[in-house]
Amino acid sequence: MTPVILAGVKIFSKKVLTNKTRRVIIKAQKTKRKEMEEIKMTKTIMDETAAYELELFIENDSYLYETYIKPYIQCLYKKHIKGVYDKEKALIGWERIATEGAKMYENEFLNVRYYRVFNKATREEAARQLQEFFLEQVYEGV
Repeated sequence: MTPVILAGVKIFSKKVLTNKTRRVIIKAQKTKRKEMEEIKMTKTIMDETAAYELELFIENDSYLYETYIKPYIQCLYKKHIKGVYDKEKALIGWERIATEGAKMYENEFLNVRYYRVFNKATREEAARQLQEFFLEQVYEGV
């Protein structure tokens, strides 16, 4: 007989369940749904302070600058010279840099995963701020 897992509880037969066990399982499922809804809400809310903190960390980290930012600025500079530079498309690269910066920030300072503190909306805001900060270097070249 294969076990059935309901709300983290391993059950071998559905017929064996008592009313009390069913209530416990239903309550656990409702709690799990609420937690998932809270996680979805935190993905959409942007934290300005966290975005600013992430931006400052990325701007002042020499490893990130040399390995990610400098080559990306050179690439954008070439696109600017060709006349095909698009700010909206360039933002995707800045978002990738913001994600890498969040991962490095996690390794240095956090005890939780980076996406708990720097959700997608926060990283996007940090990417916009980085794009504005490095825009002059993109137009002039590094």
